[in-house]
Amino acid sequence: MSSVPISTVKINHSAEELAESWNPKERFHKSTGNFRSKNGGESIFFKRYTPKKHISSEKLIHLWFVHDIADYHGRYLDFVTYLLKMIPENIVVSLIDLKGHGMSSGSRAYIKSFDEYCFDFVDFVNSYPSTLPVSHNVFMGTGMGGLMTIKTIINFRSDLETTENLSMILTNPFIYPTFDLKKSSRRLLKYGKSLFSSSKFQLKSPIDVYNLTRDQNKMHEYMADQLVSSQISLSLINEIMKSSDQLRRFAYYIDIPSLFLISGETKLNCPSTTELFFQGIPTDDKKLSLYADGHHDILNDLNSEIVFNDIYNWLTELVRPKG
Repeated sequence: MSSVPISTVKINHSAEELAESWNPKERFHKSTGNFRSKNGGESIFFKRYTPKKHISSEKLIHLWFVHDIADYHGRYLDFVTYLLKMIPENIVVSLIDLKGHGMSSGSRAYIKSFDEYCFDFVDFVNSYPSTLPVSHNVFMGTGMGGLMTIKTIINFRSDLETTENLSMILTNPFIYPTFDLKKSSRRLLKYGKSLFSSSKFQLKSPIDVYNLTRDQNKMHEYMADQLVSSQISLSLINEIMKSSDQLRRFAYYIDIPSLFLISGETKLNCPSTTELFFQGIPTDDKKLSLYADGHHDILNDLNSEIVFNDIYNWLTELVRPKG
């Protein structure tokens, strides 16, 4: 494991400089769409960036990105812009808003069964492949999206139509969530599961923006964004807890190249448990990086371009010919 003090790492590029000096419209087609969830009928939103020019002799990565709890794809477009700039002809990026989040329909931050997220994601991957010849499919999830990615790989991989050269990137996945719930909310979660677990009973969001990021601009954007949910259903919290409890014991089912990125100062999940899960993955083709002073949302934290650059380097190594 590599421990990375965020304030001391030298990077190759500044994310802000890239955003100011480069427009993805110049080299990428942006498309959006919706499909109907087979479990509830909600309209699921997605966005895709496809290179206008692809060098056929080069490896092509398709990155499938899943957001965190209570937010949506739009909060991660700085990261997407960075990758499009760095890999302008050899990457496709697809982002999905899970049901009840962002621009997808459904009761806000509610799910009856966590499996529904996985079913919609598998349907997205199977029904909307890239029109270009992809050599590597990379599933990437952050927080809750990381938990969904793990569950898809462990429980529903056989439902995927394409599993060749599959890998995953996880940032602070909810392997052991540590939500700071108010005392009354904890009582409801402990004693009210049978009454509320399948209902849409809402709690004030346990996500404290000060635990998400140290970047003041990102804090203000998060609090002002109307597509970020200010309340979260008890059912969703219960389903996250239940899924994480089930999956922690099954790291040995993961046999694909994996990159784990963990923050030392996250208050929403347990870094040491995530590290233990990582150690339980049997493949040698794995890497874990610890950002010692990073907060939970490292893709929107101070000096997030360090994390962007680490992901870029890992993707570059992923497609490099072996031997």
